[in-house]
Amino acid sequence: MTKLAITLPLIFTLLIIFIDVSTGSSNIFNVVSFGAKPDGVTDSTAAFLKAWQGACSSAASATVLVPTGTFLVKVITFGGPCKSRLKFQVTGTVVAPTDYWAFGNSGYWILFNKVSKFSLVGGTFDARASGFWSCRKSGQNCPPGVRSISFNSANDVIISGVKSMNSQVSHMTLNGCTNVVVRNIKLVAPGDSPNTDGFGIQFSTGVTFTGNTVQTGDDCVAIGPGTRNFVISKLACGPGHGVSIGSLAKVFNEAGVENVTVSSSVFTGTQNGVRIKSWARPSNGFVRNVFFQNLIMKNVQNPIIIDQNYCPSKQGCPTEHSGVKISQVTYKNIQGTSATQQAMKLECSKTSPCTRITLQDIKLTYNKGTPATSFCSNALGTNLGPRFFLLPNTRETKMGSFGSCNGEPPSSSRGKSMEEQQQSLRCIGTENQVRKKSFRVVLERQLSFMNGGSERKKNELPGKRGDSSLHIAARTGNLGNVIELIRGCNGIEELLSKQNLEGETSLYTAAENGHWLVVEEMLKHMDLDTASIAARNGFDPFHIAAKQGHLEALKQLLDTFPNLAMTTDSSCTTALHTAATQGHIDVVNLLLKTDSHLAKIAKNNGKTALHSAARMGHVEVVKSLIGNDAKIGFRTDKKGQTALHMAVKGQNKGVVHELVKPDPAVLSVEDNKGNTPLHIASKKGRAKIVRCLVSFDGINLNAMNKAGDTALDIAEKIGNSELVSILKEAGAATTAKDLGKPQNPAKQLKQTVSDIRHEVQSQLQQSRQTGARVQRIAKRLKKLHINGLNNAINSATVVAVLIATVAFAAIFTIPGQYEEERTIGMLLGEARIANKAPFLVFFIFDSLALFISLAVVVVQTSVVVIEQKAKKKLVFVINKLMWLACLFISVAFVSLSFIVVGKEDILLAICETVIGGTIMLTTIGAMCYCVIMHRIEETKLKSMRKERSKSISSSHMPSESEILKGEFNKRMYAL
Repeated sequence: MTKLAITLPLIFTLLIIFIDVSTGSSNIFNVVSFGAKPDGVTDSTAAFLKAWQGACSSAASATVLVPTGTFLVKVITFGGPCKSRLKFQVTGTVVAPTDYWAFGNSGYWILFNKVSKFSLVGGTFDARASGFWSCRKSGQNCPPGVRSISFNSANDVIISGVKSMNSQVSHMTLNGCTNVVVRNIKLVAPGDSPNTDGFGIQFSTGVTFTGNTVQTGDDCVAIGPGTRNFVISKLACGPGHGVSIGSLAKVFNEAGVENVTVSSSVFTGTQNGVRIKSWARPSNGFVRNVFFQNLIMKNVQNPIIIDQNYCPSKQGCPTEHSGVKISQVTYKNIQGTSATQQAMKLECSKTSPCTRITLQDIKLTYNKGTPATSFCSNALGTNLGPRFFLLPNTRETKMGSFGSCNGEPPSSSRGKSMEEQQQSLRCIGTENQVRKKSFRVVLERQLSFMNGGSERKKNELPGKRGDSSLHIAARTGNLGNVIELIRGCNGIEELLSKQNLEGETSLYTAAENGHWLVVEEMLKHMDLDTASIAARNGFDPFHIAAKQGHLEALKQLLDTFPNLAMTTDSSCTTALHTAATQGHIDVVNLLLKTDSHLAKIAKNNGKTALHSAARMGHVEVVKSLIGNDAKIGFRTDKKGQTALHMAVKGQNKGVVHELVKPDPAVLSVEDNKGNTPLHIASKKGRAKIVRCLVSFDGINLNAMNKAGDTALDIAEKIGNSELVSILKEAGAATTAKDLGKPQNPAKQLKQTVSDIRHEVQSQLQQSRQTGARVQRIAKRLKKLHINGLNNAINSATVVAVLIATVAFAAIFTIPGQYEEERTIGMLLGEARIANKAPFLVFFIFDSLALFISLAVVVVQTSVVVIEQKAKKKLVFVINKLMWLACLFISVAFVSLSFIVVGKEDILLAICETVIGGTIMLTTIGAMCYCVIMHRIEETKLKSMRKERSKSISSSHMPSESEILKGEFNKRMYAL
């Protein structure tokens, strides 16, 4: 029994492997099959190209295989796009020529150009550049050098398990690529190899670089212009020059770098840790939204550095100031040792200072036992936690405790204005020698170098608003005070939920004024309910931030509580609606990206965000909402008016064009009074809008509203001669009478309504009573159906468990039992009837019954179905599976009966087979007939309902007899 239990999974595994190999072997293109020689001497370039071309032209997924061995390859380009997904699998080693002149001016050794859905897996690539390095060091005439592995204009690429050695210039580069994952690779070159970058990237987006080891003579990772959404994590860097953004500003018109994250990485013995470098030249480039966090520095010369005055030999730098704008750079939780006393250097441009720099929990020490220092020039930002002290000048600062540790300004600063006190705080500690090896700072105060303390307006005095100390700190954006108040309070929840006289929480005041750093800090200590507290004006913090257009504050709120985007005020107004009304396009785009369905939520009066944006004339917002859902232009409010009806009340022709562009049919939509947009524009006297509307093809100039008036009639009534002239020139009829307008239609309608009013009222009353009775009957019958479905599901579960139990036990209780001793031709534990044909039939069908039953059990215990229609489908599928399980367990039973009765009484087994087959097939056939008849009846019932809906009004309620004759009257049916 144990032997069989072990060998069966092995057999299935081998079978799967065999099938996989047999089906996929035809799509493996081995370079050896195309003439490549694994001797490291013979040129295999042509063979590699032939293998690539064969795989690239394959209609099915293909693999180029470089097997074990050493293959010499010269300059080569693997071009795409290919017809299907392609994998380049290397298990051997690919080497370059030792003659460095053999590369010419190509600039690369191996290039993958315009490939997509591609993966490069495993292997070693050795550029053998030692001769090239010697040439460089000797100062001789040398070629420019080449990159080892390059990707150009590639999409959806995975690079995994690759090792690149001894590159001439760069080991691996990406240029113009999107959606690339680089993981578990190793880039290795001696620490003294000149200008050998590890990984280079430029003009690429959506790249992940994780779990990699880089040991080079230059940058471990070089980030060039045009890089966006680049994530580096779990990097082991060293030796080398660390992670560098730049050099930038090589040319004036240069793409920027944004959304870069470097985290959870270790730098060992590198020249730099994390660096941003730009030439001291004019430029329109930028670096923004960069995060350096959770990094460890081990004996690094420059752990943190920004250098915007890079200009070797002072040549090519006419202004000696960089134009690259660096902003929103965060250094968080960076710790370790510095090999130099100056552990941090922020040397920013005088003409383009670094802004919104954030330092938090920086814990670096100088490994020589003396205090480490920092240098700061033209950097504006925030300094939190144990940190360096940013100075608005070029003097060095000792790292350590500065000022008093309780956050109070020194006595010399007391009595000064807030701005003067902060200026004093910036300069404290510049001359103080600190005796501690590491700096541990308790003072946690925001130092804003862009703004001093702000004076409150007279109408914002605490006495009038009832503000608490936290309200005041949040309103002025004083992050240091906010942190101090929160951490010094025992009842944080009560503090954060406290409201002033206007119902505003401290989070509300921070969000209203756009202080996103304060918002971020507060959100760390509150739940969704606290963050959603609304003020007396009906706005919560999220809504007020949307109204004011504070994008960064909204991002912080959304990152913490995404559900805030769905909150509404008392009139069912969403934050999207508020932002659209104010015309904040960036906020609108952010909210639509968060949840595109927000645009469909209407206020209590039926108006969507598009209605309000159209009425206010915000063209860009209208474009964004229409681009999100073109059909939303036909949504009407409770007055029956579309966004176009609202737009024509204003003066913005651009909004009108944007609303009509998706579908001109919106021009003919009528409101509850029968007015088209042209009627509304005429009534409002909007000559410019009327002229715009009549210019559209297909507009009905002579449409009449329910009062029998055309747009021209309305224009004549209000006495607007300009509108009359425009409409007549466009071809509108002279009067509604010319169109066959009935005399006194309003009086006729009033008389008609008066004649039928009493009859309609009595019919409506009777209809309501009938409808209520019908609904009660339908509800009771529906409950019976639900109970029936639940019983069917429970029964199926029980039966499935029983069949699975029987099928599992059957294999171990077969007739004849098992071999208990090793004999010739038989294995220990092997069934004595294993070589019988009936046993094989039993084994197959018993296994099928077992696994089908187990599958049903898994589904039944895992899936929770709420909707009745979906529950019916589930029961239908499970029942059919149980039919199969019953049939298969029957076949398994019958097959063993042929062994049990023996050859002499085989007639008994045959009779049993006939009887059992007749019963099971008759039962299954009867069930199939019931299912088919049930489906036919359902189809007929649906057809009858459709015909009835065409002949009667939609308000008609089905009678009791109609319901009882329908589906609910069935006492029994098969699914």
